[in-house]
Amino acid sequence: MTVSYKVAITAATIYAAMSLYDAVHHGVTGKGSAFSDEYGTTWATIAIGIVAAMSFIANGAILVIERIRIDRGSRLHRWVRRLLVADLAVLAAVFGIGIPLMGTLEAVSLDTAVGAVAGVAFASMFILAVALGLCLVRVRELRPSVVLLLAVLPAIGLAIILNAIGSAFAHPAYAETAVYLGIALLGQHAQTGAAEPDPSRSASTLAQTTSR
Repeated sequence: MTVSYKVAITAATIYAAMSLYDAVHHGVTGKGSAFSDEYGTTWATIAIGIVAAMSFIANGAILVIERIRIDRGSRLHRWVRRLLVADLAVLAAVFGIGIPLMGTLEAVSLDTAVGAVAGVAFASMFILAVALGLCLVRVRELRPSVVLLLAVLPAIGLAIILNAIGSAFAHPAYAETAVYLGIALLGQHAQTGAAEPDPSRSASTLAQTTSR
C-alpha cells in the first residue's frame, strides 16, 4: 500500500465522516454540529478545516500520481483532471487558511471574497468529479472510483429533493463523500500491484515454446 494512497483514503474517510456526522446532527436536531461554521471560528471548525485541506491535497496528489492511468492519451481526460487538481488546490487553501480566518479578518469584503471563492470552487468540484467519472466510465480497473464519482449526481438530486420538502437532512455531505472517496480510490491499484499471471496459461505458453 503506497503512502499517497493511505494518506488520501484516510483523510477522505475522516473528512467524509465529519461531514456525514454534521448532516445527521442537523437532520436530528435542526442545528449544525460543532463542525458547522454557524457557530463562528472554533476549535472544531479549525480542525475540520485542517482535515479538509489534507484531504484536498492528498486527493490532488493522487490525481497527479495517477495521471497516466487517468489521461490514457486523451486530451479531454487530461484537462478535466488538471482542472480538478487546480480546483482541489483552491479548496485546500480556502479550507486550510481562508475559512478558519473568516470572522477574524478586519475587512468584511475579505470574508465575502473567501466565501465566494469557496462557493464557486465547491460547486466546480462536483461538476468536475462527475465529468471525470464520465471520462473513465469505460475503464474497467477504475470502476469503483467511477461508480462513486457518478453517484455524485443522484446524491445531489437527493439533497435537492430533501431541501424541497423542507427536510433538515438536506446536506451536501452525501455528494461530498462520493467525491472524496471516489478520487482517493483512484490510487487503490498501487497496493495490489500487477495482476498475477494465470498458471494454466503460463504452462500452455511454455509448452508451445518448448515444442518449437
